[in-house]
Amino acid sequence: MQAARPPAGPDATSAAHLSVAPGLVLLPALTTAAAAFASREVLLVVVCVWLVAAFVDLRALLGPRAGLPSISAGSSAVAACAFAAYLRRPASVAWVVVALLLVLLTLRILLLESGVEGSEGATSDVASTAAAASAVGVCGCHVLLIAALPRGARAVAALTLVSLSAGLVRSAARAVESRRRLDRTPLSLWSGLVPGIMAGALTGAVARPGSSVVLGGLVGAVTGCVCCLAAASAAGLDPRRQASPILSAVAGGVIAAPVFFWVLRLQ
Repeated sequence: MQAARPPAGPDATSAAHLSVAPGLVLLPALTTAAAAFASREVLLVVVCVWLVAAFVDLRALLGPRAGLPSISAGSSAVAACAFAAYLRRPASVAWVVVALLLVLLTLRILLLESGVEGSEGATSDVASTAAAASAVGVCGCHVLLIAALPRGARAVAALTLVSLSAGLVRSAARAVESRRRLDRTPLSLWSGLVPGIMAGALTGAVARPGSSVVLGGLVGAVTGCVCCLAAASAAGLDPRRQASPILSAVAGGVIAAPVFFWVLRLQ
């Protein structure tokens, strides 16, 4: 029985954030630029890369096993969900999820029959892959639906900026609180939530994705809250992953995309 590894300390967390800062900014920046200046096809490609990165990270978090066939099937399903949104047929996303589950089950049967993989961990592999791909695909396809709205380029830029600012401010607030603690006890998973929400609200008010500053602040606060909760949930599943750039900011924007989309639609 393997001994559990201790959570990363404040110094390790800070070093991890410094080392991944370029990657943290790259995907949101590319998405914003593609939405504002490039064609819908370029935006589709950038969003697909964003979603596949989020899927791989979430899949590794949910299950201990990630075979190449499962990762390939899940990545293809995520890209198919984005393509359905690109065609403005979001109802097709449900069929993509059904097809993914059938493909995963069929792959599992073929691998078991051929003797390539044993039955150990098979249920976890299928369940984790289906859950990660479904969550990222269903939520992430809304990024392209947001881009199709009036002022869509501004709205996509606001989504990426809000998710980025909320994730960074939450991490910074946790680092400051950790340094102030003399007993070095682990931080609460709720730590940094309020600063993250405030950062999201301020960024939303400045970016103004909706028709007013107040609506922008409201959308930013809700989006920032979802992003911070996603990061806290990741840290709750695996304390070593609380410095993950994708789950703390990039994937947070993916998970918050449906809320962002429907709040804008209701204005």
